[in-house]
Amino acid sequence: TLFAPAGDEFKERLEIAGAGVGKAITVFEEYLGHPYPVSCLNIVFLPDSYVTSRDEQGCCVNLLSTKWLVDKSFNSGLLDARLRIASAIASQWFGGIVVPADTTDCWVVEGLAKYLTGAYVQALTGLNELSFRRMRDMRTAALLDDGTTLPPLASRAARIWRGGPYAGPDIG
Repeated sequence: TLFAPAGDEFKERLEIAGAGVGKAITVFEEYLGHPYPVSCLNIVFLPDSYVTSRDEQGCCVNLLSTKWLVDKSFNSGLLDARLRIASAIASQWFGGIVVPADTTDCWVVEGLAKYLTGAYVQALTGLNELSFRRMRDMRTAALLDDGTTLPPLASRAARIWRGGPYAGPDIG
């Protein structure tokens, strides 16, 4: 079920978003060979002032900004909006199955969700778009991994830096 602020402004945009939700779930189920693991899916679109800089996922509710409700004539925005909604669904999918032992392990859920979202990108647009997006993400990660701002994600140093209880020896 999709929810948005009252008014005719979002009615058609909600229908467009709904079509993307159904396609995403179908692609995910086919790719994983498993039905959607959560008994309900609610996506609530709220104005930016009510949603943090990072959209929120819960057990049965996803909170997304109304900026993801785009007009169908805005082609590049429509693709980005559908991918953001699919990413929220994928995060919910794995967030209910994979429970990180520590906050520094949240990258596992995010990584699995992004990988599953890639299956949706490929189904929607083909392998070239998926390859381009993966290349862009790898370049961004390389730029952000400067070695001084933050330690590597899954290292002992990251767990100590974050104060995590599982600050065991590095693996690998």
